[in-house]
Amino acid sequence: MRRSQKLTFGVDPGTQVTGVCLFRGHKLVDASTIRSTKSKSSFIIRTLNIAESFSEYMRELRGRISPRDIDVAIETPGNQSRPGRARSLIPIGCSMGMMVHTAYSEGYKIHLVPATEWTRMGTSRGIAKEERMQTIRRVFPDYLLEADKGLDACDAIGVASHWLGILPDMVMEDE
Repeated sequence: MRRSQKLTFGVDPGTQVTGVCLFRGHKLVDASTIRSTKSKSSFIIRTLNIAESFSEYMRELRGRISPRDIDVAIETPGNQSRPGRARSLIPIGCSMGMMVHTAYSEGYKIHLVPATEWTRMGTSRGIAKEERMQTIRRVFPDYLLEADKGLDACDAIGVASHWLGILPDMVMEDE
């Protein structure tokens, strides 16, 4: 597979909803979410449920495309040092760990993307959720105008775009 045809799978891990997207080269092909069907359960059960769905998707993809032709960009937790935020690091860390384990066990190349890096989107500071969604919608209008997938899918697009090196450049050109 030529480099321009390489696939990049972006993942925004969560304990109830995980955002996912797929790029072929620099073209966004798909963006969606994986939702836990165990919404009333503990975060461990929800995370395992999402990981199972993610694993099924990865196995299906592996049946059609060689793992060496797919990169998986997974968001890592941001700065959790503020009071009260450190507790959320455990469930999000578990979710991220499950996504890393799943991709690794299927033979995919994994790239960890710190939330504190990609959320800057070409600025010197992290930007708010609503502003991130507006930026993603502006950069990929054809796809997201057809089907708005929400913040989790937008964040997955941001993670993959940052790893591919296309989002900050595109945002800075527009400003």
